[in-house]
Amino acid sequence: MTVTARREGLSMRELGRKRIGVVLIRLVLAASWVQAADSIVVFNELMYHPREDAGIEWIELHNLLALDVDVSKWSIRGGVEYSFPVGTLIPADGYLVIAKEPEAFSLMTGADTVYGPFSGKLSNSGERLELVNNDHRLMDAIDYEDGGEWPVAPDGSGVTLAKRRPTMPSGSPAHWTWSAQCGGTPGAANFPDDDLMPVRHEVVTLQGEWRYDDSGGDQGTLWRETDYDDGDWPIGQAAFFSGQPGVGDTPTAITTLYSTGLAENGAVLPPGQTDPHYFVTSTAAPLMVMQNHPAWVPNDGASMWIGLSAQGTDNQPPGDYSFSTTFDLTGWLAETASLSFTVAVDNELLDVRINGLGTGITSVGHDAFRGPFTIQSGFVSGVNQIDFVFTNWSTSANPMGLRIQIAGTAVPVLGHTSVAEGPITHYFCKSFVYEGDPQSAVTVNLNYLVDDGAVFYLNGREIHRTNMPEATIDYSTTASSDVADPQLSGFLSIPVTNLAMGHNVLAVEVHQSDQDGDVLFAASVSITETPEPSTEPVQVAFNELASARDEVFWLELVNYGETTVGLTGFVVACVGQVDAEYTIPAGALPAGGYLVLDGATLGFRPADEDRLFLYPPGQDAVSDAAVVKNSHRGRYPEAIGTWQYPDVPTPGAENHFDLNHDVVINEIMYHRCYVPRQSAQYDTSLILHAGAPARTYVPADDTYGRRWTGAEEPFDDALWTAGTGSTTGIGYERGEGYEDWIGTDVHDAMYGVNRSVYVRIPFEITDAAGIDGLTLKMKYDDAFIAYINGREVARSAYAPTLVRWDSGADNGHEATDFESFDVTGHKDVLIEGQNILAIHGFNYGTTSSDMIILPELEVRQQVSPGTPGGESDEEWIELYNKGEGPIDLSGWEFQDAIRFVFPQGTVLGPDEYIVIARDAAALTAAYPTIRVAGQYEGRLSNKGERLLLVDNHRNIADEVHYFDGKPWPGKADGHYASLELRDPEADNARAAAWRASDESARTSWKTYTYRATAAASPVG
Repeated sequence: MTVTARREGLSMRELGRKRIGVVLIRLVLAASWVQAADSIVVFNELMYHPREDAGIEWIELHNLLALDVDVSKWSIRGGVEYSFPVGTLIPADGYLVIAKEPEAFSLMTGADTVYGPFSGKLSNSGERLELVNNDHRLMDAIDYEDGGEWPVAPDGSGVTLAKRRPTMPSGSPAHWTWSAQCGGTPGAANFPDDDLMPVRHEVVTLQGEWRYDDSGGDQGTLWRETDYDDGDWPIGQAAFFSGQPGVGDTPTAITTLYSTGLAENGAVLPPGQTDPHYFVTSTAAPLMVMQNHPAWVPNDGASMWIGLSAQGTDNQPPGDYSFSTTFDLTGWLAETASLSFTVAVDNELLDVRINGLGTGITSVGHDAFRGPFTIQSGFVSGVNQIDFVFTNWSTSANPMGLRIQIAGTAVPVLGHTSVAEGPITHYFCKSFVYEGDPQSAVTVNLNYLVDDGAVFYLNGREIHRTNMPEATIDYSTTASSDVADPQLSGFLSIPVTNLAMGHNVLAVEVHQSDQDGDVLFAASVSITETPEPSTEPVQVAFNELASARDEVFWLELVNYGETTVGLTGFVVACVGQVDAEYTIPAGALPAGGYLVLDGATLGFRPADEDRLFLYPPGQDAVSDAAVVKNSHRGRYPEAIGTWQYPDVPTPGAENHFDLNHDVVINEIMYHRCYVPRQSAQYDTSLILHAGAPARTYVPADDTYGRRWTGAEEPFDDALWTAGTGSTTGIGYERGEGYEDWIGTDVHDAMYGVNRSVYVRIPFEITDAAGIDGLTLKMKYDDAFIAYINGREVARSAYAPTLVRWDSGADNGHEATDFESFDVTGHKDVLIEGQNILAIHGFNYGTTSSDMIILPELEVRQQVSPGTPGGESDEEWIELYNKGEGPIDLSGWEFQDAIRFVFPQGTVLGPDEYIVIARDAAALTAAYPTIRVAGQYEGRLSNKGERLLLVDNHRNIADEVHYFDGKPWPGKADGHYASLELRDPEADNARAAAWRASDESARTSWKTYTYRATAAASPVG
């Protein structure tokens, strides 16, 4: 065997820290993404593929509530089937195991209570499992696999598939790993060390006091060291400003305001936990986060139901209740505050009080949110209290709960201490004492307001800069750009290693641009401690694997820890088409060292898709696992990263990749809005108007029968009287009234002779199929029957039942205005080309004083179809080239959530953007100036999705997993906004790197960044 010494570059200590950091990032990410609405009991651990020589399949469930849960008649279904017997309880925060062979499992593990057996067999390659309650409602589900993003180790090595944290959703592979020991932890916590939650210490407030220097002198570099004497510098309260003390031009979010059911970090709390922000108004007693009643609007990542118990199905006494929350307006102008909230309540909201004053806001209903409701007055500086007064209906106990989704804005106070205007650089120092846990990983969280640029130092070492050049900074260095409208940055988390126990100094130099001399500075700082695990796993991993097709197979191990690892007794096992193992006889691997084992040494040659397991001595755990492919693969980053495709083999040395990270996922429109239902739009027009030419005949006998009505065209009406004038009206008037409506006077032919008159009016139709509605409008005296193309379509009152050539009306009727007759049911008789409207007019008597028949024919045609409503189809992803040269994207591909391959010849120039869309044609039509590469397959989830961009070598170019809940920007979830990357250089895997786009105008797309490294985006 060959051992290669410690490599140059990134230290193994840093790699070890980085691997821990990756886990922590995943955990923090998961904390923002909660279980599905009904997940009070969840899948927590699976032994789906025991080792060949021992082991039994089993499934573990975990109760997330602080109360016992009765799972009588609940069932597991999918790959296996099992129904829980009556009386089955899972203790509060407890576990329950179901085994394929429960008795054998008890003998093997010593477990007292094991349920089973289940029918069927857990698939070794993956399948779906569902947990349903006794009402057949889905409570949890998992679709595990043995590859892809899912861990390889549980597939036959002896370890289990174990959830990283029980509260994580079961559906995401990122939330699962393998157990720390073979056999797993049935009936117990998977990773007890992970219950050590991060602890946050507030050390500098946004309006805290700082020492500062505004003399205009160059302070060099010593001023930022911990031992520098700044005792002669003045002390002032932030924010610091020059010129007029000011307030912000734009309201900012009130960060002390919380929706129901949220933790301090904005993540939702599981049912059974105490809500830290809401309480009973009268007693200040805490309230509990609730699992929603099935009839209530389901819990989600934005808020949860709260009440007096953990279950929404629990009954509470009827009557009035009042729940309250407080928020602090320190740092904002109270008179500018505005709150907006939606509410779901069981049963009726009676009032909302702000600082004891009623607003008159009321609401009823628990099946959906009502609102939004707005409060814009009644606020005071400092702490404010909101009371939600509601009632639980009925005369007996029944379910009760409250759910509030609330947000607020106010104009921030931007100035407390005036500093000199003119110096290019102002200096600020803040001392603080840290007395935290020295064994924890530490992160500094910065939230700052800066005009124009700044560099931050902790104990003399730079930890962050904003809007400043990358080069060395001195007093004369100006900011990169002018900041016209400074905004709070939002908390940026910065890992640090130089935080001292006891005395520390945060030093900030604020620089002005060369365009103006105004100054604005304030900053708040907190420190987050993440406890280290009590025991570190052996940090040896597979790092590079030859192809199964190579003439000589080899594998490479790396020690990514901080100390030498003795390898004596370690076992490399191959499972699959080839089943073999190799025990390392002796040797040690120094920190950062590599060990290469070839096929001759191993004594076996793996086949494609065979699994490799690395066991420490005793084989009671798995250090790492990998799959052999028909391609040469290596990890990036070393030891801890995903498997990718190196450009050259490097056995015994650092993996080498031809990677390009200049193309970044820069903007995501995943959920534009809900589109309300739109009714179809119609246009009405006259196809036969009151001036249309008509042919008229007063019959003397029944010569024409019914042929004249249009049933037998062509019909010869050449001898009929042709209408004259500008009106179609046929009739006569012996007094006054109808004379202006008459174009064909039939007085001489009808008066004293006949009570009937025949009328034929031709009209043209160009699109018979496009007619949606048809209306006959008539002015008539005294009655009529109308025909279209020979079919009777309408008859008025008083038209005779027995129709003859000399029939008359049954009674008199005076014409006043058009009367409408809906003849849409007869539109099928219409033909394209010439049609005939025929009317048989009836007078009441032969000596009646007047008579009129005046028709119009109106059609209704659809000009735009209706839409059923639903989610907007607008989805797109924008890429940006932050590099200095063009990049050929030919063959690059989006995988996972969506599928898209960039066509050959697709080149993205420096500082350029390109977009792919769900509907490329619609996006191009809406925004013709942007560059759209094409249309992807699939759809972006409104809840959260992984976007994976790989280059033409199949290596990961960029990866983003967004979510719709805090700390991710909520406005991007259905409020017309997109997710925008604040800075192309930022780590876009972090929620803090993203913001919701400003869609207040919604007239064009724009790009907003913190730094002037990129030109304005054509997409937004």
